[in-house]
Amino acid sequence: GAVAGTGTLALSSGTATFNGATSLATLTQSGGTLTGVGSVVLTGASNTWSGGAWAGGGLVRVASGANLAVSGSGASTAFEGRALDIVAGGSATFSGDLEVGLNVAGGVNAISNAGSLTLAGGAGGGRLSHVFGNGGTVTLTNTGTITKTGAGTYTLGNSGGGVDLNNNGTLTVAAGRLVNFGAGSATSSGSLVLGAGGTSYEHAGGTQTFGAGSQVSGDASSVLVTSGGVLNVNTATANYAQVGTLQATGGTLVVTPGVSVAQVLISGSGVASFTVAS
Repeated sequence: GAVAGTGTLALSSGTATFNGATSLATLTQSGGTLTGVGSVVLTGASNTWSGGAWAGGGLVRVASGANLAVSGSGASTAFEGRALDIVAGGSATFSGDLEVGLNVAGGVNAISNAGSLTLAGGAGGGRLSHVFGNGGTVTLTNTGTITKTGAGTYTLGNSGGGVDLNNNGTLTVAAGRLVNFGAGSATSSGSLVLGAGGTSYEHAGGTQTFGAGSQVSGDASSVLVTSGGVLNVNTATANYAQVGTLQATGGTLVVTPGVSVAQVLISGSGVASFTVAS
């Protein structure tokens, strides 16, 4: 049955199993394993996950008004077959190294965001991937806002296991660089916004398609680059505001609308197909 809590669950070792619906005011997890097929709803503003694993095939939901801070180092904080759902009005921040495990045991690594998700890439960067560069995949679906902050690089996936980013909300690179290795195919009907200060969005693997209804805009100093896989920019011409540079260093960049850009750079094994407006 359902369990509603008003206190704190502090998990530093061992296993906490939830097979029913559970509501917690505060989760503080620094180790151990949160598992089970049930849903855990976080309702407070001070939830933290800084170590340990999420497993079991169930769900963790960040409720409206709640916040979850996720951080890690190496493989200390691991998605191992559990979904994260951030509802409208809820928020989460990812920083440091977040591990994508290989042994999901019947579960699935999935993140859905209808609220606000911050990817914090400071001087040391940050990642959501498998530490050893092989296997481990995540589907990330955004209908809210995702914001990359910090001057460093935040990386989604790697060459061995990717993050399929389906952006149907707003994805903003406010600072630094956001790199996405896809695992398969992903689509976008939302907005990609590249901020000032030389920001960049790099597609590094898999296939990602910005549909006709999507919007792409960027500061004159920003860069939209593909270094692997295929990036299809099918955005309607009216929805494409100038990005400073389109760049292909690897993979294939396909731009179907007539667009105006300050600079196009092709190097290495990169292939670009596009129409430039006169």
